[in-house]
Amino acid sequence: MKIIIDRYESTGKGTLSKVAVINPDTEITVTTFFGIECPWKDNKPSISCIPGGEYELVPHSSGKYGEVWAFVGDTVSHYFDEGQSQRYACLIHAANYAHQLQGCLALGVDAGSNDGVPAVWNSRKALQSLKRHLDRPNDRHTALIRWFSDE
Repeated sequence: MKIIIDRYESTGKGTLSKVAVINPDTEITVTTFFGIECPWKDNKPSISCIPGGEYELVPHSSGKYGEVWAFVGDTVSHYFDEGQSQRYACLIHAANYAHQLQGCLALGVDAGSNDGVPAVWNSRKALQSLKRHLDRPNDRHTALIRWFSDE
């Protein structure tokens, strides 16, 4: 599957995006979600959103989040490799607010705000839906993260 993440709003309290899951053979969108990330903070580990660009999505086993996916590419690696990558283990996992994330992406079936704080809703439900699309043996999954008007 191919995932395209189009960021559409960013404040000091979080970055919201529309997330499309696309069948790479047909280029048809099979489902969509909303995403929440930390605001951009110069790619600093644990506090910045994931840099825009192209990534591979790989399965990742997390003690805290269970079986999830990690972004791999550019300045982001799957595991800590001192001196090689600025960031590692940027995951897709359940959360509702950017302050619950450490440089990862959380999905929701809807987005909004709570007292002016950007949020996604029904994150666990969205993650289970994504899992159904990504848990196919031997499939390669990619992600493209774009900033607002990037093409």
